Formats: sequence, structure tokens, C-alpha cells
Amino acid sequence: TGAGLTVHLAATNPAAGTIVDGQALYPLARFTLTNGDNAEVKITALKVKRIGVSADASVVNTYLFDGVTRLTDGAAVSSTVVNFNNTSGLFTVPSGGSKTISVLADINGSASETFGISLVAATDVTTNASSVKGTFPAAGNLHTLATGTLAGVEFNATTTPSSAATIDPQNDYTVWQNSVVVTTRAVDMTRIS
Repeated sequence: TGAGLTVHLAATNPAAGTIVDGQALYPLARFTLTNGDNAEVKITALKVKRIGVSADASVVNTYLFDGVTRLTDGAAVSSTVVNFNNTSGLFTVPSGGSKTISVLADINGSASETFGISLVAATDVTTNASSVKGTFPAAGNLHTLATGTLAGVEFNATTTPSSAATIDPQNDYTVWQNSVVVTTRAVDMTRIS
């Protein structure tokens, strides 16, 4: 790809699909960033645009993920744009390497709305790379919202231990415990973070 940071839709970009209203962490797009510079590059800001026929308020929170690792807190959509900023770096891409970043969102809208994410221009990526290049806009697929009843997982209001007080070293200590009730449908619990 030559020197600089090249940005494009990932080979694993999600196909167009159906979002169930109220769904959390729905994958809207994936972007691969490839570093052609001789040093690691740091991405300190990323601006993405909500595309489709939907309202800003229908996207409750938007997040950046590196695989299963969440990189950002939930960010809101304002005038169709989501800004992710961290002067210390949202993430880094090693020299000669690449990183695939996912844009996930919590959706709560109206039936038949459509949602997608686009990286509009090279200027929407703030980095210390020698340049940012790619074919812009890099737009993910559109996903349609439908109503339905999702499975539910409800954690008890009481967690053990009840405080984060200093704990003396000891054997067989419960570090976290809670009761969980699964409602409506079966649930495969794959991770808690």
C-alpha cells in the first residue's frame, strides 16, 4: 500500500441485515487500517457518519471495538456524525501491520428505519501517520430495523461482594457473584465484560 495509513472497508464488513429494535452492540461496519510507515501510528480521532433513513436519536450509543475489546465508551450521534476522540490514542497500528476496527451500536428506533456507517473522507481520521489514503467514502451496508421480542438477561440487584473495599489476601474468596434470570428465550452466554 506504500507509505502512510490506508483505510478501507474490511473483508469482514457485516452484510446487510435486520436489527431487532432494542438490540445492543449491533455491528454496523468494519474498517481495516494498514500502516505503510516505518513506525507505529496512533489514531487519536475518528469521525464516522450515520447513513440511511433514520433519526440520530435511534442510535442510542456507538462504540469502537478491536475484536472483542471495546476501545471507547458509548458516543452519541449529533447531526448524523459520531466523533471518537482520545489524545492518548484510540488505538495504534504497528509498522507494516494492519488493524480491523468495528463500529457497533445500541439501536432503539422505529420499524423500517435503515442504519449504516460511512467514513466520509481521509480528514475524518486523525493520526500521526505520514498520510491517510483510501477510497472515500468507505460506506458499510444498510441494515433495516424490525420489531420483535428479544431474549432477556436480568441480573439481580445485589452483587457479592457488595463493595470494592480492600480485601485481605485469602483462599477461596468469591470475587464476583450474582443471580441471573433468562426471560423469553434461551440465551447462549459467551462472555461478560
